[in-house]
Amino acid sequence: MKFAAMLLNAVVLVLCVASSASAQRIPGYLYDESKIASYTMLDPLRMENGKPVTNAAMWNAQRRPEILRLFEENEFGRTPDAARAAVMHAKIIERNDYALNGLAVREQIELTFDPAPGVTPPAEASRSMRLLLYVPHVQHPSPVVLGLNFLGNQSVVDDAGILPTPVWSKPKGSTALVHELPAESTRGSGAQQWQVEMLLKHGYGLATIYYGDLEPDFKDASQYSVRQLFDRPGAVQAQDAWGSLGAWAWGLSRAMDYLENDPLVDASHVAVTGHSRLGKAADWAAAQDTRFAALLSTESGHGGQSIQRRALGETVQHLEHSFPYWFCPAYAQWVGHDNEIPVDGNLLVALVAPRLLYVASAKEDEWSDPKGEFLSALSASSVYRLLGEKALPPDIPMPAVDTAIGFDGDVAYHERAGKHDVTSFDWEHYIVFLNRHWGDPETLPAVPPTGEVPPPAATHAASKVQIAAWRRQMQHALYLPGQPLAPQTQNFGGSEVTPGVTVEKITYQTLYGLRVPAVIYRPTVRPARKLPALVIVNGHGGDKSSWYAYYAGILYARAGAVVLTYDPIGEGERNDEHKTMTGEHDQLVFSPKSMPIRMGGLMIADAMGAVSALAARPDVDRHRIGMMGFSMGSFIAALTGAADERIHALLLDGGGDLDGVNGYWDSGHAIMCQAAPYKALRVLGDRGAVLYTLNARRGDTFVINGTADTVVAIPTHGPEFFSMLQTRVVALNGGEKGVFATYFDPGASHRPSWMTPTAAAWLHAELRFPAWRGKKIGVMPTVTIRTWAAKVGYALGKSSGREDRDAGIVALEAGVPLLTADQLDVFSPPEWEQRKAELIYASWLGRAAQAATASTSNNGR
Repeated sequence: MKFAAMLLNAVVLVLCVASSASAQRIPGYLYDESKIASYTMLDPLRMENGKPVTNAAMWNAQRRPEILRLFEENEFGRTPDAARAAVMHAKIIERNDYALNGLAVREQIELTFDPAPGVTPPAEASRSMRLLLYVPHVQHPSPVVLGLNFLGNQSVVDDAGILPTPVWSKPKGSTALVHELPAESTRGSGAQQWQVEMLLKHGYGLATIYYGDLEPDFKDASQYSVRQLFDRPGAVQAQDAWGSLGAWAWGLSRAMDYLENDPLVDASHVAVTGHSRLGKAADWAAAQDTRFAALLSTESGHGGQSIQRRALGETVQHLEHSFPYWFCPAYAQWVGHDNEIPVDGNLLVALVAPRLLYVASAKEDEWSDPKGEFLSALSASSVYRLLGEKALPPDIPMPAVDTAIGFDGDVAYHERAGKHDVTSFDWEHYIVFLNRHWGDPETLPAVPPTGEVPPPAATHAASKVQIAAWRRQMQHALYLPGQPLAPQTQNFGGSEVTPGVTVEKITYQTLYGLRVPAVIYRPTVRPARKLPALVIVNGHGGDKSSWYAYYAGILYARAGAVVLTYDPIGEGERNDEHKTMTGEHDQLVFSPKSMPIRMGGLMIADAMGAVSALAARPDVDRHRIGMMGFSMGSFIAALTGAADERIHALLLDGGGDLDGVNGYWDSGHAIMCQAAPYKALRVLGDRGAVLYTLNARRGDTFVINGTADTVVAIPTHGPEFFSMLQTRVVALNGGEKGVFATYFDPGASHRPSWMTPTAAAWLHAELRFPAWRGKKIGVMPTVTIRTWAAKVGYALGKSSGREDRDAGIVALEAGVPLLTADQLDVFSPPEWEQRKAELIYASWLGRAAQAATASTSNNGR
């Protein structure tokens, strides 16, 4: 049998038995309103013990948690703590900036989950889901509607660029499940239900996932479920164990983890939606996860937005007989006792308050009980009013067919003509409702490349108290310790790598019990007086074996400085496979939620640890410690200088253009090390001005950029941008002392310029290099990096070999030899194997996730 026919048979089989699919009136069930047995509708504003809920504080602290617990115990089950703390990786596997004939940007993202510690799931268990994201082709972050789909991502719109999602089916007459790519004919087969182009033309994005990526929608298919990653095999199933609906809802929250970090998305305006059983999943996701700003629930029926106690249409008995795997085991106790169940649709949608709620029904969908769905919206409105929001009046009658109500408040409802489905009528009204509250996305102004317009310059200088408060806010936002960690330096020998310069190999302590492998360049002959020192913070993919790290190390060691450079997390000896130029830290890890911010915090702590290691040395003058960073390193160094007062001089190269909300640094692709930690600092207000004011209070800063450096957006962040930023910094700082200076290298692109006469002269003026005392740097011998590389046998790459990149740098001549990673490794391969657990990225991943989970459990962060 061909797979297209198999899929069709499987779909027919599902639709024939589904409680919430195309069947409108299954014989043998009650549909007569006058014959409903006596029941009492649960009151969302009355505690389980009968006590009335009289204020918002009581709702938030007592009743809302109580209702969540009741749903966990009686219907959906409890999401395991291990699942809430799941480590999730994200990889953008496809992007098209001109999808759907230029209407949208399309991204396809593979989200992968690590099993919980101590759990060995079956090999067939799901470990990933594929998120399809469309956003309008506009110059600002877009609001997004997120939902699960039934038939695979390729079904939601006719777009040949969508990677087909393998779907689950059970061919008619077979007991075996099939998981294969669908027929090409399924592409766009669900377009009517999704109305992707309508959303995009109105300024909204769409994000969707095939629900079978999380768990197949079949009995006895739990071995394929994502739940297996968090449930211990062989454990006795608890009565409140989560079912498929819990897993599908969990997947929506994990998608939200990603959307919060995608610069294309306005994460404060994400609506979750779903139809039928996937409406139930959306209802439960919105109930638990308050990050969803709106719930658009379409005909989720019994077990969802309708009143189960009415037992009109579908019943608990039917749900439990046909789909027991959707629910927790305890749900079975309510078979035949629909009018006694302690949870119901009105309580479920009340949990969305005070966020936006739209409940939608269909006239012919008697199986879902449209009136019961209306009564849920009406009952939930009482919670909205308690919280001070406008909602449906308590005496409003059910509206006429095709008439929407509630658009002047936060709860809306309609019953449209037609069957159990999602139609353009539903989407048109959802868009109007969202526009009423969020504003029309089409009218939003484009965000300038430098971000939203910053506030005017301060009218008075920041006090010492304010400076201290900002530094505490940085520490809290980036998970930094209150004081720099003691370095606990360990020495592993050294040697003279070139006449007059000795390399020492060390490790020092950083966050999460990890250690940082580093090398120190120093004069072989130690002078009697203490020396200035420098920390080199490398760029993306760079490490202590990068040419610019060891060239600068040797150059400034010859000048009489002690220079430390180290491997960033994920590179060199901190790479899981001991490789260089991997960008391992760029793996997107969005769950637990704080992981990207913790990555940025770790990098800053690494740089602060390098300062501590130098300050503890007897040959270093701790009042003459400088730091210089390139590219990613310039960003980390800028934040480190703002947080660490011990740094006397800061040189930023290829960056430093700290801009506004949704500007370059918020919106860049380097989320883990730049965008996420920078966003976390929005608490500071005008981040660029505040961070440079903090730097000004600790010492001088010099920023070097090439005028043609598109990597860090200098063509749009050039002299005018920096001049405006300087004005705001001077105002906050109370004067020009310590405020950064700039130099723009004509025609230069993205390249490290630490070894140029311009950089060297500034550093010498700040740190007073003893070997250069009395010398004129401008007349010292120079060499182009192209010439140096050819002489020593260093192979410049395609990009670095360009004249406007590394090859064209005019550096001070320093007799720098070719050095290799092997020469600069702290450990031999066997030693590294023994010690790697305290060095590598994988160790950070596990330990940071554990810390994030513990932090969330303790204080909700």
